[in-house]
Amino acid sequence: MKKQSGISLGRKFIGLIIFFSLFFNLTSLWPRPNDWLREELTWRAQREKEILSPESWLTIVGLFWLHPGKNSIGGSNFDDIKLLDPHLPAKLGDFILTENKVTFINAPPFLIKLNGRPIQRKTLVDDTSGKPDILSLNNFRFWIIRRGQLIGLRLRDLNSPALKNFKGLDYFPPQKTYIVQGKYLPFSSPRKMIVPNRIGTTTEMMSLGKVKFYLQNQSLELIAFQAYPEAKSLFIIFANQTNGEETYAGGRFLFAQRLSSKEVILNFNRAINPPCAYTPYATCPLSPRENYLPLRVEAGEKRYPGSAH
Repeated sequence: MKKQSGISLGRKFIGLIIFFSLFFNLTSLWPRPNDWLREELTWRAQREKEILSPESWLTIVGLFWLHPGKNSIGGSNFDDIKLLDPHLPAKLGDFILTENKVTFINAPPFLIKLNGRPIQRKTLVDDTSGKPDILSLNNFRFWIIRRGQLIGLRLRDLNSPALKNFKGLDYFPPQKTYIVQGKYLPFSSPRKMIVPNRIGTTTEMMSLGKVKFYLQNQSLELIAFQAYPEAKSLFIIFANQTNGEETYAGGRFLFAQRLSSKEVILNFNRAINPPCAYTPYATCPLSPRENYLPLRVEAGEKRYPGSAH
């Protein structure tokens, strides 16, 4: 066997050093995830955490519109509001709707509680207050909602099958081109707008103004709403050409960050499905016709895999 000289081995050793030096220098030049991309992935992780929380829309399992007079609740087929639990008594109580108010009358042995304490009778605060009275029984939570002239009882099950069988959220790949700066054009005073909703009626919403922006070489406008009185962002419900195929048919929600009194950021990568995509018992508003974008917004959440809409 021919032996290699010390000079030959030395040259190979030096060559290896040069090769690895070049390799590591080149790999250091490879692009790393940008800050904006890391922020998007962090936002998505937080979004999924919210979907899996006990307050998630995946835990909403019922919505019962109340009729004037007595509305019974219990585990019997004869109850107006039936809780799907074979271990519950047939009679739990009654919700009495009179003069546009709902009073709950608990039935002995007073199993239903308010704020962790048994009650016998209580006129309930509805969700228009922002802090409705929430009744509880085992894994069930229920409260009164008001939608125009309709008054109903919304039911939550902390052990809902939809939560247990959560399939994960599906997104378009994040793209920086879908983060655009827009100009906020406030109205001289807030305007009341009537928008369609999931239950076939309409919802009155307060519109603050419009957002004008450019996307895919088009000049576009979206009407912005007030999410809640103290909100620093603008609430937008928009539709586009992906609706009913890749995305939810009724449109998606977007919260626009206000940079100043006139400038906003629209990050369509954070467009989310409305609650109706996760439960048939939501009453969410749908996109007004003024907020239809004549293009494909391939960003943000896609249709939820467990949704039929």
